[in-house]
Amino acid sequence: MAPTPPRDRRPIVISGPSGVGKGALVQRLFDEHPDTFAFGVSHTTREPRIGEVKGRNYFFVTP
Repeated sequence: MAPTPPRDRRPIVISGPSGVGKGALVQRLFDEHPDTFAFGVSHTTREPRIGEVKGRNYFFVTP
């Protein structure tokens, strides 16, 4: 049986200064509720940095 999608579909914004645990919180939400949360991927016109993957970290586009 497929899981029931959440009734409240509003986005959640996780914000805070570097080092306060934003990434840990997001990872825990994904781990504990894998069918509830999704992650948005931004677009950027800059070149990829070492280790960044198109479609995972950013979508790299031309201006």
